[in-house]
Amino acid sequence: MPALSMVKEHAKRVRCSGNLRQMGIAIAMYADELEGKLPANDDPGHPYTAYREGYDRPMKLGLLYSEGFIKDPRIFYCDSCQIDWHKFKCYNDPAPWGTLPQNYNTVNGLNQWVRTGYFYYPQSRKLDENGFPEVASNYADLNPNKTCVTDAFWMYNRLSHVTGNRPAGLNALFGDGHVRFSTTEAAFDPSLWGTLDSEVRPGTKEFQTILDLLRP
Repeated sequence: MPALSMVKEHAKRVRCSGNLRQMGIAIAMYADELEGKLPANDDPGHPYTAYREGYDRPMKLGLLYSEGFIKDPRIFYCDSCQIDWHKFKCYNDPAPWGTLPQNYNTVNGLNQWVRTGYFYYPQSRKLDENGFPEVASNYADLNPNKTCVTDAFWMYNRLSHVTGNRPAGLNALFGDGHVRFSTTEAAFDPSLWGTLDSEVRPGTKEFQTILDLLRP
């Protein structure tokens, strides 16, 4: 049974890598069509948001879908994700993906957003005042050795890809367009994550440190 579980997880990891590759191609095509501009991440504290109540436009990875660069929204979700609000099935009732409202939000008391299963946080070659990569707005500014899209991560004990109930790593799309399952030891130092059940909030020092440490 453990061997079968490992085989299934490997297959999911491969599909997840394929999702990220398709997103990488779509991001490059989007930039080519829009004079080098990346899908805007003007709300970096919520790198998973594709559609948001009160906004009259899609956001971040949602732009790849609305502009036709990605046809199947399932690409925005990892089969290994352990967190319900980052699963495709949660955003198809009562209306199709990419529309609001969704019953899942109402029943579970969440904001009326459509969330993806990945974090879109394109890291620039430029550094902010704290020494972390800024959020890139142009394709040419992407740091080829830093992540652009990763598996959604919140808690150490609820990462998508595990081996023997331990975090195995994060699938990531890097700035140069290649995808790698990153297992950089320093990024998974438990001291960065707090307790097993505590959240690493996007936009915090801990979040940016983990992203900064992930290597191709």
